[in-house]
Amino acid sequence: MKIYLSILILLFINLISSQEKKIIQIIEAGSFDRNEKKNPGANILKHNDKIRVHLFHEGMNIWSDYALFYKKNNSFRANGNVVIKQGDSIELYSNSLDYDGNLRKIIAKGDVDFYNNKTNLKTEILFHDRNLNEIFFQDGGVIKDSVTTIKSIEGKYYLENSKYTFIKDVEIKNPDYEINSNALDYLTKSEQAYFYGPTTIIGTDYEIYCEKGFYDTKNKKGYFIKNSQINYNNREIKGDSLTFNDLSQFASASRNVKLTDTLNKTIIKGHYAEIFKALDSAMITKRSLAIKMVDRDSLYIKADTLYAIGPAENRIIKGRYNVKFYKKNLSGRADIIIINQKSGLTKGRNKY
Repeated sequence: MKIYLSILILLFINLISSQEKKIIQIIEAGSFDRNEKKNPGANILKHNDKIRVHLFHEGMNIWSDYALFYKKNNSFRANGNVVIKQGDSIELYSNSLDYDGNLRKIIAKGDVDFYNNKTNLKTEILFHDRNLNEIFFQDGGVIKDSVTTIKSIEGKYYLENSKYTFIKDVEIKNPDYEINSNALDYLTKSEQAYFYGPTTIIGTDYEIYCEKGFYDTKNKKGYFIKNSQINYNNREIKGDSLTFNDLSQFASASRNVKLTDTLNKTIIKGHYAEIFKALDSAMITKRSLAIKMVDRDSLYIKADTLYAIGPAENRIIKGRYNVKFYKKNLSGRADIIIINQKSGLTKGRNKY
């Protein structure tokens, strides 16, 4: 019986202790007052020349010029240069703030500035759920780090894994690229973006479109699917999936590949392609077919592998192995065929 009673006492002490931890604490204030007629149930806290209103709740410090503290509801409303600091990495500044200590939920309003590590978020209204470790805005926000700026109408930030989820008119600007999307996730630590809607990436000399994909903004490489395409040097590359690496100037495409040369009026199709931007060349294989407009007619070339080599103004189409070509008044076979786009000269040869 004594052991049972001791356990009950211990549980009761622990319960009281846990409840005390949840109560918002008044650290200091310039003055204390009450006005039951104007602010029923509230302790009125004000600053003076030396002391600001300072509240504390479960690891979070709050400073303001004025606060209404409702002890019964374990909540407060703060106004005037509101500052929140939590740990070494989280800071929040706003004109006013409502906090429910029982639900651990914050609503910050007016010139809201949120800092976490090296990332800053600016918005007008910010919702913060401390239990879920989530921050949410729905009336427009601007996020900045050292070089990148992100704008979105609506977004959510997950503090646990430093991830933003943006929806509605998302825009990322960087000195090297610009991204516009309907919806994306952005990981601030790895600087990686995941797209979930129509998205355009514009670089110094390329443009990428997709409706689902991934882009490593730090290493400038990505993987794109669903209506994906890349445009550069008068070339349009389409495929069911595309990979792109701006640093190595390489791209590849898989399944239903279509390479369009707008300047030379040539289309090359296949199921796999590699594009070497630095060499200004492309290789297309797996059921590859080239279509070249010649004098209001089309020259069709089938080969095991097709190549498009050289700059747009002096590009060469080359086919290798099991080459078949035909147009209205011409057809044949060859092991190799070479078409000079500039001169219009076509050569074919067999090994034997």
